[in-house]
Amino acid sequence: MKQLIIILFSVSLIACASPKVLDVSTAPEADFSKYKTFAFYELTAFGDTITEVFNDRVGYLKKVIASEMEQRQFKQARSTNQRNRLENRWNDEVHGATQLQMGG
Repeated sequence: MKQLIIILFSVSLIACASPKVLDVSTAPEADFSKYKTFAFYELTAFGDTITEVFNDRVGYLKKVIASEMEQRQFKQARSTNQRNRLENRWNDEVHGATQLQMGG
């Protein structure tokens, strides 16, 4: 009985442990100095797997991320035009880099 309690206690400690982040380094080719703003994609989620507090949690995450980004001197793009420009620039850079890596 004592062993069962020890095993259950050990399993509960392991189950409650947070995941270990192994690598938080930035890619060497990443150059964030050319960016001054950031934006969030519009998130649309629906279906029976979405909980009642889903939007609240997404809002909380956006708030925390925005706070961290602003501490790093980035400004949040608020208008649709600003977000569209950022998205277009991001797409150009990502697709351009992909084409370069693929030899295109």
